[in-house]
Formats: sequence, C-alpha cells, structure tokens
Amino acid sequence: GHGPGEDQEGLHHRGGVPHPQRRRQVVAGEGAHHVDVAVGEVDELHDAVDHCVAHRDEGVHEAELQPVDDVLDEVHILRKAGFSSFMFVDDVFNVPLGHAKDILKAMIRTKEIPENWHAYLNPKNIDEELLELVVETNGWSCYPTIGWPQQRAIIFPFSIESGCDRILKNIGKDYTTEDIVKSLTVFDRVKKGYQQGGGIAFSTVFYLLMGYLGEDEESVRESCQFLNEILPDWLSIQIGVRVYPYTPLAEKTRGILWHEPKDLLAPIFVAF
Repeated sequence: GHGPGEDQEGLHHRGGVPHPQRRRQVVAGEGAHHVDVAVGEVDELHDAVDHCVAHRDEGVHEAELQPVDDVLDEVHILRKAGFSSFMFVDDVFNVPLGHAKDILKAMIRTKEIPENWHAYLNPKNIDEELLELVVETNGWSCYPTIGWPQQRAIIFPFSIESGCDRILKNIGKDYTTEDIVKSLTVFDRVKKGYQQGGGIAFSTVFYLLMGYLGEDEESVRESCQFLNEILPDWLSIQIGVRVYPYTPLAEKTRGILWHEPKDLLAPIFVAF
C-alpha cells in the first residue's frame, strides 16, 4: 500500500468459509469504504521473491486458487454491505492470467462492479483483454476531486521494483525490463483506443525499490536511464529493503544484519 493507514474489515476464506478479520490495512488512495477480498492462498514456495513474504510465490497452482464463484460471493456480500472499494488479496492477482480474467468477466456478467478495486500485479502478465476488463470493472479508478481531471481517471500500477535486469534477477523476479516495455506498449495501445472515445483519463504509476543486495551506482544509473526512456506519469521510490523472517533475504543476511529471529522484530533494513 502507498497511503494513509486505517482499520478495515477484511473477509478472508479459510477452509471455504468467509471469516471476518479485523486488521490494519495500508491502502492506496482509498476512502473509508474499502475492504479486502481473498482470491488465492499460497502454501508452497516456488520462484521465490527474496525479500517479500506476501509476494513470495508467482507460480500459483490451480488447487491454491479460490473458485470464481466464491470470490463473487464475497464481492456481493461486501457491496451489499455498502463498501464501494476493495482490494483483491492475492500474492499476484494476474498469475495465473486466466483466473484473473475469469473473476473480472464474472463481475461484469453479474453486475458486481464497485466504484474502484485494485490488486498487486506482475508487470509481465498483462495483455489487452486484461486491461479492457480492468477498465470495464473500474480497476484503479479515481473520480473528479480538486486537482483531478473532470472525468474518471485510471492510474495503472507497474510494480517493476527495478529498471536493472541484474537486480531483478537478484530479487527473484520472473520478468525483465524487456517484458516491462512490452506490457507498457500494450497499455499504451489500449489507452489510445479508449481515449479516442473520451471519458477516461489514463496514467501510469511505477513503483521502484532501491537498495536490494547488489545495488550499486551502476544499477541505480540503469534504473534511472530506464525510467527516462519509458517516462511514467507517476513514480514512487522506496529506498531500503526490510528484512523479513523466513525469506531468502533473511537467510542471506543471517549473521551479518541479524543473529536471532527476535532481532527481526524491530525493522532491519539492508544498508544502501
């Protein structure tokens, strides 16, 4: 999340039974009417992202996915309760891509469309159909306020982490800067098609992570050069990578930044 924290009601599936859970959620530009909807559970570690607990599996198996009908049931319950915005709680919503599309198609078919929703995405698994479904279901949507365009705006996220292929490989990402450019090209094509009809203002926000193991002046320069080439509309940069327990990054820094698991209770960051 990238915004003010507030208490949210989240509905999560545990054993197929909706379970209300009170939790602190940091959300991106949402108001008070925001909740989380679970769409997948991850039990195994494949294609690990070194530093992250929540996103540690981008190779989700079909057996780990919530059935589309169950997801739609949660969406219906939340909208009936008056919530106008939600986040799909999933390691990576568009992996597998077909499951994400099936959920969005079902939302359109059942007319369960909120004012806004968002999720974490893999910048590699993006095609025209997904983007069109995002538009039709109000994904990442903002509406006219002071300082905003007097029309609906979609601020589409690209969580690229780095613009340097060497660092992306260090982190454990399954995509390259070439994959990011391909997805951005698809976005621009869809954006152009919708803007010809008017009514929607499209923009992109890129999320960058600086300071992972191996980061140096050369990799930072590569990331800056990459950003200057693709020119995102918005840019968010996090400097420093927190070490979380039970991640590959924790194992790599054991004995250097920490010694006992209790040492990680207080935030510890990789020095940059």
